[in-house]
Amino acid sequence: GTAYEAQTPFEIGVLQDGKPVARKTKMFRKSFSVGRATDNRVVIQQDDTVHRYHVVIRPAVEGKEWWLEVSPTASNRTRLNGKDLRPGGRYRVPGRFRLQLGESTEVRGRLSKKKAA
Repeated sequence: GTAYEAQTPFEIGVLQDGKPVARKTKMFRKSFSVGRATDNRVVIQQDDTVHRYHVVIRPAVEGKEWWLEVSPTASNRTRLNGKDLRPGGRYRVPGRFRLQLGESTEVRGRLSKKKAA
């Protein structure tokens, strides 16, 4: 994999059943994983329909853009801005996104207005 650090970090917020899970957003400059397993950088609790390692989002092209990779074994729903994603697929991430995982989890992300140091 690539070890790029993003020029512009991503801010991430997690919602379950439409309600924010945490008070503040998390900010990422390097790749991060999202899923139910406790060793993910973004751990999803209370949604058994989210895969243990559902997606990885990583900066690429020298940190100028972000890509999302869906786990090949993620059998439950994965949608990016309303579009169904396939297990094992790799997709370019837009500057703002809504990622639906499983039945009730939504990850909202956007490029931060704070520039990388």
